[in-house]
Amino acid sequence: MLKLKTLIAGLVLCLLSATAQAEILYKVTKEDQTIWVYGTLHAAKKDAIKLSETAENALKNSETVWFEVHPEKIQSAQSLFMQHARRSEGKLSDSVDSETWQQLTTLAEKYGMNTSALEQLNAWFAQIVIVSQAIAQSGYTAEGGSEGKLFELAKNSDIPVKGLETVERQIDALRAAQSESGEGELLEQTLAEVEKIEEVFADIQKTWLEGDLDALTHYLNQNMPPKALDELITKRNNEWITKLAKVNEADTVFVAVGAGHLGGQQGVLEQFEKQGADIQKM
Repeated sequence: MLKLKTLIAGLVLCLLSATAQAEILYKVTKEDQTIWVYGTLHAAKKDAIKLSETAENALKNSETVWFEVHPEKIQSAQSLFMQHARRSEGKLSDSVDSETWQQLTTLAEKYGMNTSALEQLNAWFAQIVIVSQAIAQSGYTAEGGSEGKLFELAKNSDIPVKGLETVERQIDALRAAQSESGEGELLEQTLAEVEKIEEVFADIQKTWLEGDLDALTHYLNQNMPPKALDELITKRNNEWITKLAKVNEADTVFVAVGAGHLGGQQGVLEQFEKQGADIQKM
C-alpha cells in the first residue's frame, strides 16, 4: 500500500467507497443487550452502496440508532466550521514561499476554490477542503455514503436517532490532530499527496471489498501520525464507549461509525470485548 504518513491518509480511510452490499457489520452481545456495529463509508459514488438485508433488519429492530454526529447536525454545521476555519490574523500565503503558494493556488483553482477565500483559512481547514474537493471531483460524495442511507431508513422506520458526539467535538479533534504540524508543513503535505488520492482510494477499496478489517486497521496505524491517531481515533473511541455503556442493558441498538474506529487494540470492537461482550462478524 502507499505510505502516506500524514492526516490525509486518515481522511481518505474515513472516506471509503464500496460497491453492491460490501459492508462491515458486527453483532455485539452483552448479556441481554445487542449492539449492532456498522463500519460506515462516509462517501461513495452515486448508487454504489446498497445496504444488506441483514443490516436493514438489524436497524429496523433496534430501539435507537447512534451515529458519530446526528446527521441533521452535520447538515447545518458549515457556519460553525467556518468560525474555526477562518484566520484570526495574517494570510495563509504567509506560511509558505511564493513558489509553493503558486502551486497551492493552482491546485485550489483546479478544484473550484477561490484564491482570496483560501487566503482566509487556517491551514488545517484548507487541507481538508482541498482533499474533500479532490475526492468529490473523483465522483465520491457524502450523498452516496452509507450514513445517508442508514439515516433515511431510521427515519422511515421511526427509529430514534442520536449522536455520540457534537460537531464541536469533531472540530476540536481535527484541529488537535494537526497541532504538531506547522502550517507550511500541512500545505506542503497537501501538494505532495493530494494527487495520489485516487490511487489510495483504489487500494483501500480493494481491501474493503475483501472484508479485511485487520488490513484496514493496519493501514490506518501505519499511515497516521501518533498524535492524529490518538486525537481522531483513540480518544473519541473511549468517549463513545463510555456513552454507550450508559444505554439501557435491555435495549437493542445500532451503532454506525467510521470503519477506521472498529479495529485494533483501541478499537470499538476490542473495547466491547474487554467488557465481556461476544463479538460476531456478520
